[in-house]
Amino acid sequence: MIGDRFADMQPGAMTRLNRVGNRLINRSFRAIHGRDLGDILSGYRAFTVRSFERLSLDAEGFGIETEMAVECVRRGVETAVVPITYEPRPAASETNLRPIRDGANIIMRLYQMARATNPLFYFGSVGAVSGLTGVGLAVYVAYEWFARGIAHNVLALAAGVAVLFALQLIMFGVLSDLIVTANREQNRKLERIARAVETDEDGGPQVSDSETNRSAASAHPARTTDDAED
Repeated sequence: MIGDRFADMQPGAMTRLNRVGNRLINRSFRAIHGRDLGDILSGYRAFTVRSFERLSLDAEGFGIETEMAVECVRRGVETAVVPITYEPRPAASETNLRPIRDGANIIMRLYQMARATNPLFYFGSVGAVSGLTGVGLAVYVAYEWFARGIAHNVLALAAGVAVLFALQLIMFGVLSDLIVTANREQNRKLERIARAVETDEDGGPQVSDSETNRSAASAHPARTTDDAED
């Protein structure tokens, strides 16, 4: 459960710069990881023991909220967003937040963790940059050749390498995304099986005495009159 600070934010509770940064990071999370959790940087959270044990966390500082949000998406943990009232910090207290540096680290962390949740975006974004660079160089080389008769062999080679590298990254991203999707579906099936087993162990259907007697009778039928006489 995540408490959404933006649902009822009191005046002066957050600076304009921090507000803009939070909005940018939340939108980046939604675009990269495909889930809208409202306010992923909120420190107001609640977990069940079972859901928390499923998370693998190693971040420090302000990156822990981001890692928890990504892990919830990765592990398929059901997450509810509830509105809260966010009031200004007491006058005597100080914040350890460094908006520019910490914000950049959080966005970089979001991108790094996309490798496990959205590899198509992770590899495809680098491939797109490489592809656009290669196409730009190719256009420049072609213009120089046809308009001025100047050959740029090195640039032409670099353009070809950049385009091939982009295609390889995109293909690798597609294959990785298929593997991650299949693995995520398999994990969900295993989780459903584990919950079903735990339910059976904790409160499975009770067998009545009459059913027990009938089962015993069917397993050990009574002897016939002839058997008794023998």
